[in-house]
Amino acid sequence: MIILTDILRPPIDEGSKVTVYNLLKLMSAKNSNFIYLINCEKQFDFIHSSITLNKLLFRFSFYKKLKSHTHNTILYIPEASITFFSFIRSKLLQIFTKKKIVILSLQPRTYSGKELFLIKLFFKVNCIITQSKKTSDYLNTVGLKNHILPLGVDNVKYNEFDDLKKRRLRKKYHIEYDKTVLLHVGHIQVSRNLEMLIKVKKDYPDFEVIIIGSTYNKNDEVLFKRIVDSGIRVISEYIKNMEDMYNLADFYIFPVLKNDGAIETPLSVLEAMACNLPVITTKFGSLPDVFNEDDFFHFVKTNDDFAEILNKGPTMPCNNKSKIDVYSWGRITDRLIDIIENEI
Repeated sequence: MIILTDILRPPIDEGSKVTVYNLLKLMSAKNSNFIYLINCEKQFDFIHSSITLNKLLFRFSFYKKLKSHTHNTILYIPEASITFFSFIRSKLLQIFTKKKIVILSLQPRTYSGKELFLIKLFFKVNCIITQSKKTSDYLNTVGLKNHILPLGVDNVKYNEFDDLKKRRLRKKYHIEYDKTVLLHVGHIQVSRNLEMLIKVKKDYPDFEVIIIGSTYNKNDEVLFKRIVDSGIRVISEYIKNMEDMYNLADFYIFPVLKNDGAIETPLSVLEAMACNLPVITTKFGSLPDVFNEDDFFHFVKTNDDFAEILNKGPTMPCNNKSKIDVYSWGRITDRLIDIIENEI
C-alpha cells in the first residue's frame, strides 16, 4: 500500500509521533509498502520520499505519481486526525488517484450537522481505523465504515529494572528510596486534567509527584505555575530513556478526561505497564476496551478513588507486563496490514 503522513518530526517524544514512527518503521520492511512524508524533512531511513504540498495536498503531479503506483490502497495518517478537512483531502486523493483511501485516526472528532451532511454526501472514504469502541459507535451512527485497532508498545525497550538499578535511578534524581513516587507523562495543558495531580500532591505532601512535560508543545503558563507552586516536580527536557522514569516510580497516573487531551490509546500507560508499573487511570479512550481492573490496574473517577488506592500502596509483585505482550508494535502492525488488505 501507499502511506501518507505529515506527523514525523524529531524528536519522537509524544504519542502520535511515537505511533507513526513505530508503525512506519515496521511497515517499510514490507516490500509492498511505499511511504511518503508530507511537509516534513526526510530524516528517517524508512521514509521513501518526502514532498511539500498545500493544505489540501492538492497537486496534479503528485496525484499522477500516486496513481502510477501499482498499489490500490492509500493509508493516510493525518496529524489532525479525522477532522472535516482530513476527509476533504482524502476524497481528493480518492478522486484523482482512483485508489481506496483508509484513514488512521489517532484522536476522535465530532462533526456539525452541516459537516456530517457533506462528509456522507461528498467526502466519505473507504474506511477509518479507529482505536476505541466509543469512537467506532459514533462513526457507525453517522454511517462511516470503520475498524477498531488499539495502538502498541515497544515491549523490549520498556521493561522492569532490577532493584539495584532502581536504587541508582532514585539516587540520580535525588529521591529517597522509600518515598512514594507518582509519575505522569504528557503536555501541560488544561485538557490533561492535571488539577487532579495538584489535589493529590496537596493531600499527600510527602509523595514525590513528577510530570514529564512536552518538549515541543507550549505549556499553559497559568497551569504550569500552579503545578510548580504545588510542589510537583516538572521535567521539560527531552528524555531519551523514558524507561528510566517509569522504573523510578511507584504508580503511573493518567488523569485525562477530555477526548482531545491525548491520543485514544495513551502510549504512556502501555509503556508504564511494560515496565511493570501499577497504573491509576481514568476510563479514557480505548483503555476500558482492552484492560480489566485489578490490583495493578485501577480505573478512577474522583479524588476519593485516588485516595483509596494510594492509601493501600502498590501491590507487589505487579503483573502488568504480561498484559501488554499482545499489543507489541509488531503485532499491531501485522493486524493493521491485515485489516487493510483483507477486510476493506
